Amino acid sequence: MVAGSIAASAAPITYTFTATGPTPGSLPTGGGLGALAFSANDVITFTFVGDTADVLSFTTPVNGHEILAGTASITVTDQTSHAVLAQGTFLSTDAMFVSVDNVNGGIGFGSAGVLPTDPNFPGDPAYPLGIFAANTYDLQSAFSTTGGATACVGFPGACVTPIALATTAGDLIMSPTSGYSATFTATLGTVPEPATLGLLMFGIAGLAFARRRGAP
Repeated sequence: MVAGSIAASAAPITYTFTATGPTPGSLPTGGGLGALAFSANDVITFTFVGDTADVLSFTTPVNGHEILAGTASITVTDQTSHAVLAQGTFLSTDAMFVSVDNVNGGIGFGSAGVLPTDPNFPGDPAYPLGIFAANTYDLQSAFSTTGGATACVGFPGACVTPIALATTAGDLIMSPTSGYSATFTATLGTVPEPATLGLLMFGIAGLAFARRRGAP
């Protein structure tokens, strides 16, 4: 088992999971976000913003990668009107993460994430959402894939009662189902070149000096 950064250079990266599918039900036994009960017309989008320098690799129980450091959020929109119905940011207590299983072809937006060296690894890799796609991916580059998706606490074993994940919009509950259709995309941000960054800092310093000289 290996737990360490595999990124050659740091770059901001955003992972997006967009899911549409069956009606998970209504609260409290079904799925929803805060006071919003999910319907079949909802589009559920999960977003995780991190940095490639924080991507870790692991070799047990399968070969793959994960990223634990970042900000995770959820947005629910109406598929017809595109209106935003609810949105929130996951709290740190949820321990949200993104992981890739390059043996079985799974990409997960998980919770209760821990380091590969932790006995509780990998946490809940398919809750709130796991996507099954026949691809390999390193979590460090731009990427896109589509596939069937599932929400399952206890994966890869039998799904158990879903847990509530805390967000700024209220608790999220995803009913166990494998009927979702999902798209996963990864988008790399840009990092200023050293020369550009240096010029920017020089300009800021010059502006501050000019202000001091102009002060009475």
